[in-house]
Amino acid sequence: MQRLTKDPGQDILPSWSPDGRRIAFISSRGSTWNAWVMNDDGTEQKKLLAVQKLTPLVTEPVWSPDSSSFITVSFKSGFWDLWRVDVDSRKAVQLTCDDRKELAFSWVENGGKILYASTDEGRSHIYIMKNDGTEARRLTSDEGVSLLPCASPDGKRIAFVKGGAMDSSIASIDFDGGEVEQLTGSAGINTLPRWAPDSGKIGFLSNRTGSMEVWTMGSHGEAPCRLTVKCGSPFGLRWASKDLISFMTYDDSIFSLQTINPATSGSAGIVPSSRVNDRPCWSSDGTRLITSLFSGSTSRIVSIGSEDGIPSPVFPEAELSQRYPAVCRQGEEIAFSLISGKDSQIACGPLNGGEIRHITSRRGQHILPSWSADGSSLAFYSNEGDGWELSLQGSADLSHRRICRMPQISDDSCPPVWTGNGSSLIVVMRNGPSCSLAEISCAGSSISILDRSDEGIESPCLSPDSRYVYYFKRVDEREELWRADRKQKMRIRIANSRFHERPPCLDVSADQIVFTRDGDLWTSSPDGKEKEHLLTIEGEETMPVFSPPGAEIAFISVRGDNRDLCRISYRR
Repeated sequence: MQRLTKDPGQDILPSWSPDGRRIAFISSRGSTWNAWVMNDDGTEQKKLLAVQKLTPLVTEPVWSPDSSSFITVSFKSGFWDLWRVDVDSRKAVQLTCDDRKELAFSWVENGGKILYASTDEGRSHIYIMKNDGTEARRLTSDEGVSLLPCASPDGKRIAFVKGGAMDSSIASIDFDGGEVEQLTGSAGINTLPRWAPDSGKIGFLSNRTGSMEVWTMGSHGEAPCRLTVKCGSPFGLRWASKDLISFMTYDDSIFSLQTINPATSGSAGIVPSSRVNDRPCWSSDGTRLITSLFSGSTSRIVSIGSEDGIPSPVFPEAELSQRYPAVCRQGEEIAFSLISGKDSQIACGPLNGGEIRHITSRRGQHILPSWSADGSSLAFYSNEGDGWELSLQGSADLSHRRICRMPQISDDSCPPVWTGNGSSLIVVMRNGPSCSLAEISCAGSSISILDRSDEGIESPCLSPDSRYVYYFKRVDEREELWRADRKQKMRIRIANSRFHERPPCLDVSADQIVFTRDGDLWTSSPDGKEKEHLLTIEGEETMPVFSPPGAEIAFISVRGDNRDLCRISYRR
């Protein structure tokens, strides 16, 4: 770091000129606030304009695109007005002259006009005027509060904040003052919109999850994505580039400068502060997530659009709990368990909602359904009083077929995993702490043991070509990620970590593995040689699932009693 100012007064709000040669700032040196400018190395510091008092919403000087002048707010006339300062001539021109407060401003139309917010007696509106202060025109028409305008770099839209101090939303409007488009709908504070350099996204601050965090969303409010978790009190949000956001935080009396990559570090709390029960699964087109959400005394299957993030019940409300959803890739149906006390039945219904039909009917427990690749059959675990069994049933059949005995099944067991041709299933056979990773033919004629552990095996998952089985094996209080070759009967270890309270979990796409390790999200090449750490936030991440195109990863973030369903954009 290089120190640029040394005066005993307060030097704040530095602002670089676009050409990088000079820095404007506000200083209290001399016992009064003034606007100053200096060279980029701190030399030739010049006082240009008396500011006198700081506005309630303090904003740094804003340079013109050609770096010849900047605009700032001054109380010189007895009101907070906008002034334009020519740096070389030191000439200052008053742009507004009224008893309103000008609180936010920017140059638009390549410096030909100035966009700003003006507030008076509890009302605030967005204005635009020429850069000499003439032809001021109001863009917002309602009588509410409109603040913090920010023009998109492509010059098409203006994002701004609507509402009061404790309940605000973000909206946008075009430069002609046309129809307002609402971009956020969550209660609480949504503020400080900032456009990405390509105008494709908007960064903003929101406390919709209980604490103020950094978020992004699409230019029309789609796909809201949370980037931070309990980062303190963020402010000063800026896009440094398309792939980097900078912001300040204030926490425990300490100011910090932070940066974050929205493409790789963002997580969207799709169902914040909720009790997500089961591992999420994607619709075949990757536009929706399906999971079960605890609500009141029951659990319900919900569908969550990736754009609006709002959970919608798939099936009519009932007294029975709905758990363990599995999406059929062929017919877009959801299989799940209907639970009543100690009894549970396998049922299924359309992904778009509608009538539920029962697959099983005999009393007992029937849980963890899994569709075959062609959607013709379901595998699940059943216990009708004689112990647990692996069972099969055609989606249109009325009776199921028992394949083999399963020593031990519990709520946190993994569903059976079908091989691609539907001839066999990969299961974990538990007997106390001892486990076997087994391949069982659907005819029940053979059982092939792929691996064993005296301490535990978790989360078997097949590669898309069904050749490799990926899984976690516990060895000497370590959670080791392994790959078993079904053809050559070989195994390799891909990664290991210390023992963790929650079982690790993984998923496999065409060319990548995503897994949890020590509560964080990681990816790896199929052979384990190239690993990448994706995410560290306050909490423990689990149950990751690739979207069908592989561009996003959904997972559950556990923080205390909360189980939030989240997603992260992913690019290899």
